[in-house]
Amino acid sequence: MRGNKWWSRAVVAVSLAALYLPVSAATLSVHEAGATTTTCPFGVDVSGTAGLAVSLAGAPLTEVSSTPPVFSASGTLYEVNLCRNLDVTGQNNVYFFNVLPATLVGSDYVVGDFGPSDIFDVFTIHFTPTGGDIPLEIEAHGKISSYGVSGTTPSVTFNVSPLSFNDLHGCPPDPSSVSGCCLGQAITVGGVTGPETPEQCASRVDVASDNAVQLWGGVRFQTSTGVGSGNFTNLIGMQVSAASFVYYTNAQCPTFSPNQTGSGVSVNLAGPHFEPDGTTLATGNLGVFIPASAIAQCFGTTPALFAASMSITRTELGSTVVLAPLTSPGTGEYYTVTSDATGVRFYFPSVTYSEPHYGFDTSKGKALDRSSVTFASLEKKSGEKLPKNGHWKVTAKAGSKVCVAGTSAIFGFAKGTCSYAVATLTSAGKVSVTKNGTFTVK
Repeated sequence: MRGNKWWSRAVVAVSLAALYLPVSAATLSVHEAGATTTTCPFGVDVSGTAGLAVSLAGAPLTEVSSTPPVFSASGTLYEVNLCRNLDVTGQNNVYFFNVLPATLVGSDYVVGDFGPSDIFDVFTIHFTPTGGDIPLEIEAHGKISSYGVSGTTPSVTFNVSPLSFNDLHGCPPDPSSVSGCCLGQAITVGGVTGPETPEQCASRVDVASDNAVQLWGGVRFQTSTGVGSGNFTNLIGMQVSAASFVYYTNAQCPTFSPNQTGSGVSVNLAGPHFEPDGTTLATGNLGVFIPASAIAQCFGTTPALFAASMSITRTELGSTVVLAPLTSPGTGEYYTVTSDATGVRFYFPSVTYSEPHYGFDTSKGKALDRSSVTFASLEKKSGEKLPKNGHWKVTAKAGSKVCVAGTSAIFGFAKGTCSYAVATLTSAGKVSVTKNGTFTVK
């Protein structure tokens, strides 16, 4: 049995309803104090079979209960859930996770929110996905400080901390009231009656119910049969940290779009316009990291060239503003950006609401590569065969001024000769054979 705020009331129903569409809104309905729930609001509990391990500040936690999964840090208890959700459309396959402070009451664990000082806690979460699943992007209502996938049978490890945000919850007796969220319940908005969505709630309810500190999110994945999470197969390793009532990411990578003019990546947020006092402007924050391989795969270029030619926009109520990084704090449109060989990192410290969409694209609105060659074609050209249970590794020459390797192709972004290497690796990850080659970028 679980009581108190049930994974913090409406939050699972809001951001995750958007992140994991088309999960039924009725499944993710609002729960209040004293509610009894199952371990996973959707999907299948895999905390045991995935070898879930949790650390706090680098110290491993001890599992004291498997149903529900509860871990102890010197007597301080945390419920940590891991759920594998297969979306019926195949576009939003997600490993959902959350961490909740827990208290043992009799024989039951009661969970609630973190406190304001807990935003400095760093949890390390490690698990091994179901056989054949390929981890892609991670999105979290938490500050992600690292995210990695390693091994031939990939395992996932990430460091993440709780975040504070303006919460909305508590459907009033009259669903048309502006005082609370009615997610999944029939409500009339603009003369149209239907189940309320998270975005509708954020645009309808101006004042936050309270401020909450929570930690949960999801790792998108592709199955062994190739069914994945849409364009996120081109954004492996991307990280989104959002202190927002609603958050979800869309992607249409221009490298794989008609005429190479996809809309790039957008992070969509929503939340109440005011703090619980009804007068103070509500703000959140957003952090986005796009690794070098994902920049190559999505935009056909390097982190440095992308940072030099990018276009960052904010769209709300049909109006789009092209943003520029500022050196002093502002509201809504202020952000910082840093780039290095590992990727490009963005941070928006003062996001305002109710429904801003932040876009990440090139200034030309198209991919920057001149041509591309798939890993599969280079592997075939090498004439090599894989060792038993082995795998391929294709790389472009480090620091090349001509080409860069993505996650499934090499992209040529300047005229010249591209040098690459194709290696076969054993099941233990050791290099068996390496073949070097070149191709011309015109």
